[in-house]
Amino acid sequence: LLGVIVNFTSVGATRDMLLSHVAEAEEFISTPYTAVIAQLQIHTVLPVDVCEQLTLSQKAHALRHADQYVSKGDVFDVHLRATVKSGGVFLKLSNGRGWVSEKTPLGEKLAAEATLNEDSKVYRVLAESLRIRKSASRTDVALSTRLTKFDGSGTRALELVYADCFEASGSVMVRGDTYIRLKDGRGYVLATDGSDPLVLSVEPQMGTWMYKVTYEGGIGLRHVASSGSTHRVAPSDADRTHPANIAQGTAVECDMRLLKRINGQLVAFARVSNGGGWLFSHNGEQSLLELIAWDYAGPANETAALEVELAADAHVAPASVEESEARATEPEQQQAEGGGGGGPVPPV
Repeated sequence: LLGVIVNFTSVGATRDMLLSHVAEAEEFISTPYTAVIAQLQIHTVLPVDVCEQLTLSQKAHALRHADQYVSKGDVFDVHLRATVKSGGVFLKLSNGRGWVSEKTPLGEKLAAEATLNEDSKVYRVLAESLRIRKSASRTDVALSTRLTKFDGSGTRALELVYADCFEASGSVMVRGDTYIRLKDGRGYVLATDGSDPLVLSVEPQMGTWMYKVTYEGGIGLRHVASSGSTHRVAPSDADRTHPANIAQGTAVECDMRLLKRINGQLVAFARVSNGGGWLFSHNGEQSLLELIAWDYAGPANETAALEVELAADAHVAPASVEESEARATEPEQQQAEGGGGGGPVPPV
């Protein structure tokens, strides 16, 4: 008996090995899928077999807990396919929610590859806030309800706010709604709410800009053109002790740029050329970047002061300069600006 107890205490340490015994074969993929049956259950761990015939009680549970199921027609991203010993095939959801069945041991298809429309535009958010959904679906309750700030696991729901900009990597229509897939892979956003547009495509500036990081604490890259700390490529902890992605004095080459006016300050959002993310030039009145070189066919922009003059003279395309609503800087960013206590300046 003692031997059995000792063995079970090591279950957590050998979990990965046990899962590898469950799966006969694994294949890494990057593909959107859609459910082809009414309700497709999400499993937190890789099951040993496929059983998707829901009982009446399970169907009732699915109605009450829609975030634990994928509904027919919903589109979701997948990054791993695993075949279990019984012959069933499972798909691992890219957002970390778990596994869903693709095919039963008898070959019945429960999910199929989804076809996305081509869309590589840059979009600006028109809504006050816009949830990043785990799947292209209104039944994705945890992240689709406007008043819900936290998802089912208790973590804050990711959202874009007014005037944030993002790159798309496809779009899809689900039950009459158009969803746009974020290029950074974090999910989908709803394009319209009834007849009201929630996003608008914009034309970014294309060229080459060389910026030098001047802020003492360094700058954290963002997934999208936003200063919001929730969009950091590498998340910071509560104490903001996370090191900056790009340290002070580093020169960074960028190939795309958007100009936005935030609380009266013209802010340049620039995409790093290697695809690593986005930088921004100002945090409130604090300058973070210095433009040191450029190759751009548009208006001359040697200094931030000249950019302000060009914007004031309307020589910059209106789609590139957005007057965003006056809104308070995030508490985390205010803390980053303060850097009190005489210690090291935290990253932005």
